[in-house]
Amino acid sequence: MDFWSTLDAIGSFGGMILAGVAGYVAYRLFKVESERDQRAEQARRQQMADQARDQAARIGFWKDNRSDVIKVLNASSLPVYDAELHVDVFTDGAFVRQPIKYLAAIVPGEQIELSPQEFAEAKALLVGDADAFNGPHLYFRDNAGLFWERMMSGELRQWTAEGRW
Repeated sequence: MDFWSTLDAIGSFGGMILAGVAGYVAYRLFKVESERDQRAEQARRQQMADQARDQAARIGFWKDNRSDVIKVLNASSLPVYDAELHVDVFTDGAFVRQPIKYLAAIVPGEQIELSPQEFAEAKALLVGDADAFNGPHLYFRDNAGLFWERMMSGELRQWTAEGRW
């Protein structure tokens, strides 16, 4: 093998090495960009979920311990719809949701109160001879059409349209 053949063989081998390195660099760049795109998509989804939850998080539901009044407050800037106060009645081996009070809409800033007497009367009618009850719970639909449950503990849970109360 002469000098030029050797140099030509080295050049071909070097070209293969350069092509391999270029392929590896292209693969790493693609992988980095793909991971960046995935993180951006995940952040976008999280931001959308946070925005969707924002209005629901501004719906307060609590029991005033001094007066035993159950209160609902819409502290958001938008109305909520189909608000229902429920108790879960345990009978025949399962909990069944029983509505106590229905509100077609709660406008921004509106506070609804359920007196201890109203709650006791509704509970007596619903619970009757049931084994137990849980509640009350507040169910409502936000301005975006999403369904939510707010519990006295402060927990907020989103429901799907299929699994709604």
